Amino acid sequence: MSWSRTDATLHLEATARRHKILIAWRRRTWRRYEAHVDTRMVFIGEPHTARDYLAALHEMGHIVSRHSVAAGKRKDCLTEEAAAWDWALRNASVSMREHLTERHRREIGGAWATYIPTG
Repeated sequence: MSWSRTDATLHLEATARRHKILIAWRRRTWRRYEAHVDTRMVFIGEPHTARDYLAALHEMGHIVSRHSVAAGKRKDCLTEEAAAWDWALRNASVSMREHLTERHRREIGGAWATYIPTG
């Protein structure tokens, strides 16, 4: 199946509705994705790539993951980030997961690793 921004957007919107999450859509040039756990709101861009799509699901994962309460506790950041990525991958549409490459997987690992404290 070919990549479809429309299908990805529809899936993100349906997932947000199912989990009572509000989406604030941002312009393509705005590259920072965020999740506000208390207000159940994510700030995401339109999914132009599989990476964008997964990053949006990752932000939703911060809200619905059982580890979301760890936010703000530095020692729990790695657990929280891992849980959000795990949730994103488990909740991604099968057809969208087919478009993940080894590069995407490395980028996910790299993003997660940025939370490892360094001296």
